[in-house]
Amino acid sequence: MRSPIVALMAIGFAAAAQAATGTDSDVASAACEIDDAGVMFEVNITGVQNANGQLGVYLYGDVPENFMKKGKWLVREWVPAQEGDMRVCLPAPGPGLYAISLYHDEDSNRRLGQNWIGIPTEGFGFSRDAPAPLRLPHFSEAAVEAHVGVNPTHIRVRY
Repeated sequence: MRSPIVALMAIGFAAAAQAATGTDSDVASAACEIDDAGVMFEVNITGVQNANGQLGVYLYGDVPENFMKKGKWLVREWVPAQEGDMRVCLPAPGPGLYAISLYHDEDSNRRLGQNWIGIPTEGFGFSRDAPAPLRLPHFSEAAVEAHVGVNPTHIRVRY
């Protein structure tokens, strides 16, 4: 098991990835629309505490050791925060197993805020509402299957 401080800091490291193997997505809208052969995640986000800053939403592929690793995301989407519920559309390369993480970057510095012992001070969440009480979830705890078409998933933001 990873130490709680190191594990929670990894959320910030992954979210702060600037030089990465993935690409920024510009697909965020009220309705997720794709062509017949496309694969899209419709990420329904609940519990956003305020409209400060933005949300960074990250899609990871089916390589478990890449989950939450700096620069190993496939798609990253930045959207303005809205208090309450939000929807973000993330394109996926094709059908398969994926995991999604997000954080509420309230101060818009593209880093997860943390207190002096490494506990997040900004909201975060994972697909399948994977728990993260003292460590990051494992890929298997956050993994969701994507099929051709729109794949709805839910993430609750934890503060």
